[in-house]
Amino acid sequence: MTNKTKIKKRHLAIFLLVLLPVLFLSWRSLSHRYSAFNQLLNRPGVRSNVVIEGSPWMHNNLPTFVIRMFGKLKLRTLFVTTDEDLAAAAEVEKCQEVETLCFDDKNRLTSAGLIHLPHFSQTKGFLGESYLFKDSDLKQLGQLSELNVIRITLHEEITLEGLSELKSLKNLNRLLIEKPYHGPNVEELWELFAQMPQLAEIQIFDKIEGQPLVLTDRHLEQLPEPVNWSFLHLPSYD
Repeated sequence: MTNKTKIKKRHLAIFLLVLLPVLFLSWRSLSHRYSAFNQLLNRPGVRSNVVIEGSPWMHNNLPTFVIRMFGKLKLRTLFVTTDEDLAAAAEVEKCQEVETLCFDDKNRLTSAGLIHLPHFSQTKGFLGESYLFKDSDLKQLGQLSELNVIRITLHEEITLEGLSELKSLKNLNRLLIEKPYHGPNVEELWELFAQMPQLAEIQIFDKIEGQPLVLTDRHLEQLPEPVNWSFLHLPSYD
């Protein structure tokens, strides 16, 4: 055996000695990651939409278990039903990056569960129209700084102060408020939304009690420049 061959074998042995622990640790990490996530999905009140991101070459040429090991687990949507579901999801690291967090139509959530909302720090969409949001709940929602879409239903005791918690969401692009609407009148809403020029779409899907909004110079003077609004829907009745 030549010296050159010995050197090659030695390099191969060193390479394997380094590679095998890395693969083992990757497998352990993957097992732990999927174990915690699978335990969450085994809860009866939790549903999700998950994809494994990777290059086209990876998906076309590698076994599924390898793709899962080296691909990126991407959680598109997470549905929760109870306070316990939301608390359990907040403990799973991958859930903190969910793109859209949704409350199930048959949810049994309370304000006690919503204290876990700030854990979902990377969430960009929030669909919670099946739950009646109170002022304290909006304070929790206002901590999700990456949100760009919100669709919610408001509790009849909602106040302008509670809605003002959403002003801190500088990335918020769409604000959709479902029926039944209970809250500030259109004049108060205008003053609030004038402080949220980043919004492109604002819709309230129910009639707002009080006089319809008639725009005057005073209203327009309240608007900063520039304003991103492209759709504003504030229906009202006497």
